[in-house]
Amino acid sequence: MSYQRTEISESDIQHQMDICAQLRAHFTAGGRQPLAMVDTYGCQQNEADSEKLRGYLHAMGFDFTQDEFAADVVVMNTCAVREHAETRVFGNVGALTHTKARNPNQIIAVCGCMAQQEHVAEKLKKSYRIVDLVFGPHELWRFPELLHTVCTEHRRVFAIAPADGSVAEGIPQQRHSKKRLDTSVKIVTLKTLRPFVVSSSLAVRAKKKPIKGTAISVERIVSVFSISYSPARDNTNRKPGRRRAERKAARRYGCQREYGGRR
Repeated sequence: MSYQRTEISESDIQHQMDICAQLRAHFTAGGRQPLAMVDTYGCQQNEADSEKLRGYLHAMGFDFTQDEFAADVVVMNTCAVREHAETRVFGNVGALTHTKARNPNQIIAVCGCMAQQEHVAEKLKKSYRIVDLVFGPHELWRFPELLHTVCTEHRRVFAIAPADGSVAEGIPQQRHSKKRLDTSVKIVTLKTLRPFVVSSSLAVRAKKKPIKGTAISVERIVSVFSISYSPARDNTNRKPGRRRAERKAARRYGCQREYGGRR
């Protein structure tokens, strides 16, 4: 059986953008700011698809939130590749029962390659009646049209018909912004990081189990061990020449202002 790829025309995408304009008028009626939440599971391709979903939602007038209780539209972009993916997704969909009870007008959509599977779609249809919209990855380009059907006809929509795939150019994209460190993330080894750690479990573990040549992100260490990225101010077990080495490391990683000694 040969693989047939469908190319979506520019006029079809423009039609979807026209529907986005109609949905913008619908969701922003009364001057309110609608909020959407896009939850992504799995691979990098799913993250790329989520950028397109956010692009469409942004064109509809939505701002974004990580609070499912505040969201008017919740989209769960699923993946069938990762282990225990189904259990995790079904658990998270079930948890949205509380948000739907608080806001009956909330629209919940499940999409992606997992939602495309027939047994998953059937389970969502029968056991998770809070879900309003289910569609596979090849129907992503029609997301505004499917959402419009849910809003105007007030019925559940399942677009999971088998298809080889589709290619659509011109879909707007909106990247998910995350808070990062003020400065660029430095990559250091445990050996170079040790002078900056005061009485932390990381320093103890580093001495017991040195990891030679292993590079780790400062951002990752700060988040996992809850330590501050600043030089040590204690003189415990300090070897000759250590202070000079610490001062040099402080200058190298931009921490001179926090260092207690000479710069």
